[in-house]
Amino acid sequence: MIINPKKIIDEGVVKNFDEKEALQPNSIDLRIKSVREIRNGGSLRLLGKDIKSQSLEYSYEDIWEFERGKAYDVEFEEFVEVPESMMAFVTHRSSLNRIGAHITSGIYDSGFKNYIGAIMRCDADITIQKGTRIATIYFMKAESDHKYNGQYQGNLEEINDEQEPENYSEFDKFDEEKDEILNK
Repeated sequence: MIINPKKIIDEGVVKNFDEKEALQPNSIDLRIKSVREIRNGGSLRLLGKDIKSQSLEYSYEDIWEFERGKAYDVEFEEFVEVPESMMAFVTHRSSLNRIGAHITSGIYDSGFKNYIGAIMRCDADITIQKGTRIATIYFMKAESDHKYNGQYQGNLEEINDEQEPENYSEFDKFDEEKDEILNK
């Protein structure tokens, strides 16, 4: 059963959301904050991940240009703290789908705390301005075996306009860690 998004907001599960426009009948809209273009795929290994991505620069006035056939790792303005009794899913808004792009994401497990992210794939050349609502998150009840405690877990205690997220730190650190392991 999908949980009423008003209850999610009232319980403080989602933080840093747009109070005027975020609340939908069954979900909470998410605003695009940063983008990394996924390049040359990558690899998953026992020792970690090697994801080839590069930050995408604005073309003008905080507007990104997305190319047909490419995939982008997007991060949203919103921060979540998923309670033990819930799980969450992220999907695209219909307006994003109508201009030729879609969002895919994994499950947000019970106990997950961090900024929300997803992969956007484009079937057409499109532009999106920073802060635009392009995705939506909805929560469901869950009987969890245990709480999430993986590498994407955030440690932020408070969110404010001046605070920058620990954005994609695993990508930035991976090459250094990989070099350390290989040079031992």
